[in-house]
Amino acid sequence: MGVHMRSPEQAFDLRAALSEELRAALVEFETAAGDAKGVHRCRVRVKRARALARIGRTCAPGLSSVFNDSARTVMRQLAVARDLEALSESARALAARQSKSLRQRSSP
Repeated sequence: MGVHMRSPEQAFDLRAALSEELRAALVEFETAAGDAKGVHRCRVRVKRARALARIGRTCAPGLSSVFNDSARTVMRQLAVARDLEALSESARALAARQSKSLRQRSSP
C-alpha cells in the first residue's frame, strides 16, 4: 500500500481556465470595434485557450476535443476579419504610393 500525497495547491481547473481565456477574448472582440489590433488580441486569447485545451487533453479528452474543434472554427472566422483588414491596409498604401508617383510625374 503506497502513500498518496495531495498537493497543498488547488487542482488545475481546465474548464475554468478555458472560460477565463474565452471571456477575455470576448472582451477584446467587443471592444475592438473593427480595430485590427483588437481582433489580433482576441485571436491571441483564443490561441491561449487552445493551448490550454491541448495541455488538458490527457485529463479531459472530451472537453479538450470539443473545445478545440469549436475554437478552430472561431479562429477561421477571426482570420477573415484579419485578412480583410490587411487587404484594406495594403490597398490604402498602394493608393498613396500611386498618388505620390502621379504627383511627381506631373510636377514641372
